[in-house]
Amino acid sequence: MESTNHVPGEHGITTAVVTVSAFIFMLFAAAMIAFGAWGAPFVDGLSAQIGEVVAQHATDLAAAGEHAKAVRIYEDALARRFEGEPLHRIYTMLRLVKSHQALEQSAQARSVLEMAFALDKGYGPTYTLLFDALRKRNDVDGALSVTQEHVAAVRARGDTAAEKWAKYNEGAVLRDAGRNEEALAAFVESHALQPSPESGYQCARLEYTLGKYEDARQSLEQVIEAGDTKYSALAREMLEKGSASKHW
Repeated sequence: MESTNHVPGEHGITTAVVTVSAFIFMLFAAAMIAFGAWGAPFVDGLSAQIGEVVAQHATDLAAAGEHAKAVRIYEDALARRFEGEPLHRIYTMLRLVKSHQALEQSAQARSVLEMAFALDKGYGPTYTLLFDALRKRNDVDGALSVTQEHVAAVRARGDTAAEKWAKYNEGAVLRDAGRNEEALAAFVESHALQPSPESGYQCARLEYTLGKYEDARQSLEQVIEAGDTKYSALAREMLEKGSASKHW
């Protein structure tokens, strides 16, 4: 006769575990059905929160030089939702680009950067990264193209503050290339959009260089009146220089 011996209590424990698990699952399913309209946003919020945490963990790894691990975790984070769409996603993509670059994975870096650029739509970080990289390489035409696209994008969105700084960048590239008349026009437009000591001082520098001494003097006086410590000091130096040269 076949033995029917078994470990005492084993069947009872297994049955109990299955029963409890099934009961918990049924409760969870009932709750999700009953609160479907509430449950979806809750799950979405939880997913977004996890995405933010995952991205931060990857950033910590990248800061420690563990770029290979950071790449995998950034990619995991980008598969999730972010509360700060699209900016947080863009910033995560740009950090992923830097990790790819650290690993000398130029093709992957370029691919991610192109996706970030397509998503940016004038918010700024991708344009700024490209602009800085092209400017460091003295690629005047490339940097101008990027900043002019940025100007058009933020103008279409009605973001005056962002347009101001995009025009400022355009002026900086033109000035560095020696295209002073064009640079002055860009800085004047930047300053008109949102006056600041930085743009006012750049206008004054170029006005002085181009021999527009009275315009330069007025711009410098406005910079001093704004009260910014750094640019007020620079403006005073230029005023003294102009006085010594008898330009005013």
